[in-house]
Amino acid sequence: MKETNIGFFGFGLIGGSLAKSLKDQDHPCHIQVAIRRRNPGIEKGLEEHVIDSVFEEVSHDFFKDLDFLFLCAPVIRNIRFLETYHDRIPSRVLITDVGSTKECMDKVTNECGLSAQYIGGHPMAGSEKTGYIHASKDLFQDRPYILTPGSQTTEESLQRLKRLLACTKANFLVLPSNTHDAITASISHVPHILSAALVHMASHNDSNEIPNTDLSAGAYRDMTRISTSSPDMWRDICLTNQEEILKKLDLYIKELHTFQDALKEKDEDKIHHYFSQAKAIKDSGAKEPE
Repeated sequence: MKETNIGFFGFGLIGGSLAKSLKDQDHPCHIQVAIRRRNPGIEKGLEEHVIDSVFEEVSHDFFKDLDFLFLCAPVIRNIRFLETYHDRIPSRVLITDVGSTKECMDKVTNECGLSAQYIGGHPMAGSEKTGYIHASKDLFQDRPYILTPGSQTTEESLQRLKRLLACTKANFLVLPSNTHDAITASISHVPHILSAALVHMASHNDSNEIPNTDLSAGAYRDMTRISTSSPDMWRDICLTNQEEILKKLDLYIKELHTFQDALKEKDEDKIHHYFSQAKAIKDSGAKEPE
């Protein structure tokens, strides 16, 4: 059985979890990782035989035997990788990524002449914890995995990627890139901004006697858990999905003003309705009316 050669640029929680899934199957694969410097995660991946080879310089040798290339670094680093090395990537290599914004990747792959080789990928799974040390082969099981083929993507290429990723046991969903970016702005990007904002708000507590975090109950803990995620990753996500995030922030601010007005007026009915409507929407799983 022919070995599949799979390259990774970026090897943290998501990249490491993908590599573990790929190694935990009958089909043999060779995992090679391009890195800027050695780190404990890379050493652990080598010790566990998840990583087969490491390239500390991205040379022609890194690309020459590849079948697939996974871009698993923060989005802007992935973009710069393609801008720098696009002319070294053989036409047979199928390129995908795991980033949370997709239209920017469509743009750079078009500019670099790689659009026929690229299929966007976004596994909707993860953790506030980072690094290979937290990677798990089961991270994606039963979770949505969004694929965003471009205008030049063939059905053959899409099925080829799905077959490779079948080992993750994820549920694949195919979407246009712009739809993906609009959805993730609502359900992922803005919530991370709100989590960080809540941490900032609580840190400005007027009382100096007891820090807010010492008294925090489940709500604060649960809502701010994700604020410990990678600042590099979230900076890149916000900068590469600016338009959709700004739209959703405007809607959220409008909602806050609606509640603020009801509270200023001490309008019992409006306050109760606001909470009861949110509960009904959440309980039903239905989309909130426009």
